[in-house]
Amino acid sequence: MQSKRTKVTLSDIARESGLSLSTVSLALNEKPGLPLETRLRVIHTARQLGYPMRIAPAARTTALRTLGMLVKCSVGDEVPPTTNIFFSHVIAGIESACRQNNLSLMYSSLLVDGSDNTLEIPRLISDPNVDGLLLVGNFVDQRLDDALQQRGLPTLLVDAYCDSHRYDSVVTDNLESATLAVNYLLKCGHRHIAYVGSTPSNHLSFRYRRQGYQQALSAAGISERYYGDCLHNDHAAIVAVTRKLLAENPQITAILGCNDEVAQIAIHGALDVGKRVPEDVSIMGFDNSSYAEISLPPLTTMHIDKMSMGRLAVEMLLSRSENPDQAPITVSLHTHIVERVSVTALRP
Repeated sequence: MQSKRTKVTLSDIARESGLSLSTVSLALNEKPGLPLETRLRVIHTARQLGYPMRIAPAARTTALRTLGMLVKCSVGDEVPPTTNIFFSHVIAGIESACRQNNLSLMYSSLLVDGSDNTLEIPRLISDPNVDGLLLVGNFVDQRLDDALQQRGLPTLLVDAYCDSHRYDSVVTDNLESATLAVNYLLKCGHRHIAYVGSTPSNHLSFRYRRQGYQQALSAAGISERYYGDCLHNDHAAIVAVTRKLLAENPQITAILGCNDEVAQIAIHGALDVGKRVPEDVSIMGFDNSSYAEISLPPLTTMHIDKMSMGRLAVEMLLSRSENPDQAPITVSLHTHIVERVSVTALRP
């Protein structure tokens, strides 16, 4: 994406978005006939380039004035959701988009157990001042779904999932991203690759990453699987399963963590059994959080554009309020690999 400059033209937006000049013009002038996904793509690109939006927020037909934001808070989390290494950037993107669109934002946490089941329904859902909801990181179980349906507000899921698929959502393409990560390790010559953190019953983002790990190995004709199953926020368990994996399977040369924090903690487990990183075992993360940069050694990881996820969520919720009868839409963000020094290529 090009850097912001004083004069951004429609041609710049067309080039960066990969769309035609006429499509960009129609989208920015809110002309009918364009798919919602296309309009959102244009608006998102325009905002990233710093294009001065010609239509003031007050001129929009949306009835939204105050958004409620519910952020998942798991039992056992050591930090509040607003300071979570992943969600904090998503929330920053949401706040930025709310300012740009002259929207107020109210916040509450949503407490869940280790299986992402809702433990209590926040009062924010029934607050009469709230006219749109953003759910960040949640799995919408039956209890929460019932409460949302009873309230009947425009609702959008951000890095969150619901089995009914009745809500708009913006997520990471976790399946594709984990496949890319494993393929990168395979390209570096690794054949015995472990996956550490999460469990088969974890929330869907980690399950999709697990599936991507499995699919990439299957596509390469590799049958060996090495799982270090544990909760992603259990520091001691991550160290323990990493020690166990490497002690019982000395052939392992690479580990993919379900996120950067898990990967960073797995480094300690590897060191505990006398393994050097990356000389003896390569370790790769996921998310490109600040953990990846401060890790020793710094982590090779998958980059997720978390700020854009938050900004796009607000734009999608605005569009939903303007088009309440449109079919639910899911937007999946692609990722890319950030190479640092925690992964090394094996010598032939």
